[in-house]
Amino acid sequence: MGSANRASLIAGDVLELTHDHGVSYVAYVGRHEDIGEAIWVIPQIFPARPPDLCTVFEQGGFNIFYSVKRAVKAGMAIKVGHCANAVHPVPTLMRFLLEHDTDGYVTQSYLSADGFHCTPVGVPTAEQLAIPVAEVWSHSVLLERSASGWTPARLQRPRDDSP
Repeated sequence: MGSANRASLIAGDVLELTHDHGVSYVAYVGRHEDIGEAIWVIPQIFPARPPDLCTVFEQGGFNIFYSVKRAVKAGMAIKVGHCANAVHPVPTLMRFLLEHDTDGYVTQSYLSADGFHCTPVGVPTAEQLAIPVAEVWSHSVLLERSASGWTPARLQRPRDDSP
């Protein structure tokens, strides 16, 4: 199979990423016209490829933007299957992170469908935390965040609901 065929992806194609202590999985989502390729990330490291790969996508995950076709061509991500339950819509709404506190938590962000018309967000809801951040991740950031169990909700300081 030539490199052009290896980088030919459709929604639901599953890709395996190799880590020092196992593998992680992402699924190709599609291409956003402004930001680029989107993938669905499962924030977990597996010791080895599960026998039924599609069960991996029964758990929660999130969308990010990542140059997945370039990663496949370079051999950094390997297409290992296709799963119907790994198909997700290309994100149309994105979060723009504008201000961080000294600990790195987001204190001000905006939601936008086009990058120009923005709605400020105070304390985001759980649904808003699931909206992808408008940034393209490098391969090293993807590996690091997958290994740490990172999710978009980790950008927000935990609420102190104590009396």
